[in-house]
Amino acid sequence: MKLIAYVDESGLPTRCSTFVVAAVWKLVPPSVSYYQLGAAALLRAAGELGMERARELKYTAARRRGWEAVGRVVEEIAREFQIDYEVLHAEGPSDRLRALVAVAKRLVERARGAEVCVLVIDEAPLDADALRRALKALVGGCDLHVRMKSSRKVAGLQLADLVAGFVRERYLKGSRSEL
Repeated sequence: MKLIAYVDESGLPTRCSTFVVAAVWKLVPPSVSYYQLGAAALLRAAGELGMERARELKYTAARRRGWEAVGRVVEEIAREFQIDYEVLHAEGPSDRLRALVAVAKRLVERARGAEVCVLVIDEAPLDADALRRALKALVGGCDLHVRMKSSRKVAGLQLADLVAGFVRERYLKGSRSEL
């Protein structure tokens, strides 16, 4: 089996800021591509939000459709995919790597038995080599592939963006319950 995880963030990792890293992931057969995996779910989400014509589905635009509508879409995403996230009270830019590693560690623990682990991360100011080194020790026997991609090109990253934004806003509103 192959673990495909789409990872995005919400907020800025600056002092006294709420920062979220969210992963939307699934165990799939080895032949499944990370480009195709989230496409159908993204089309359904865009339809539910009335945003079929949007070039990219982003939380900030989706939020204008209403908090409850976005909540329903995130619940739908959670029915099809596993979701994991890390919420930090950020102190600085190094928290980005710390949050990514925390999420990746939980993913690998929950997806034991995956022979290949593909982490598709939305483009961010991050040293991909440092991230690979930090994660390599965590994945054990899993063949790790880290890809930094544009969310415009990878549907699953747009799903992760919706989840990360929703989790951050829910956290800021005072809700600490799990998805």
